[in-house]
Amino acid sequence: MLHNTVNYWAGRGWDAPLPATMDGPQTLVLAFAASEFADSPEPFGDLAAAFPQAMLVGCSTSGEIAGSRVHDTSVSVAVVRFEHTRLRRAFTVVNGVADSFEAGARLGSQLAGDGL
Repeated sequence: MLHNTVNYWAGRGWDAPLPATMDGPQTLVLAFAASEFADSPEPFGDLAAAFPQAMLVGCSTSGEIAGSRVHDTSVSVAVVRFEHTRLRRAFTVVNGVADSFEAGARLGSQLAGDGL
């Protein structure tokens, strides 16, 4: 397994070049971003361009952790390339609390398969 972390700050950009050589179908890119980036999606375009084969997943935060520090108005990114692990993505709409169990069942059925 290979891993790398990079960070993006509003007004400053990336703190290091994106490790695009890690791209592949067994690469997972996790982005944790300040909610301000909903209106400024540039870093996510950069990630999509650098990792066209990878699985990109992200969420908003109220503080992004980079190393031992917590930042605001940033995007913290972890890139992991697995040697043997197969990645799969699943999603569903949750129509309220009463739908939680069925939403879990829908996700489970999407992820079911050989070797999982």
